[in-house]
Amino acid sequence: MQTLTGRRMNPLDASPEDIDPDDIAGALANICRFGGHSRAFYSVAQHSVIVCDLLAERGGSPDELMAALKANKQVAERLPKLEQAVHDGQTTPGAAVAELMGLFASARSSA
Repeated sequence: MQTLTGRRMNPLDASPEDIDPDDIAGALANICRFGGHSRAFYSVAQHSVIVCDLLAERGGSPDELMAALKANKQVAERLPKLEQAVHDGQTTPGAAVAELMGLFASARSSA
């Protein structure tokens, strides 16, 4: 594959020298947060910076930061599937919200 900075690499056989932080930042800046469920484009990169800044301001530990990022990632991945399940009548809105809140609680307890 070709990365944002123009490097060619095999993601199945990558070495540390193949990875450029600018490529990672560029890719995260192009992924819309919350599965696109926002009024304006809001990138994963933007969200990550805001979360890091808020936790630092509040004296959060690195473990708390990782738990928050993990929970947010799980919710962002699960949200579109839950919305479809509600739409299809396979679950209720309340059950979907309970599942999402369970993801946050699970991530917090593992920090």
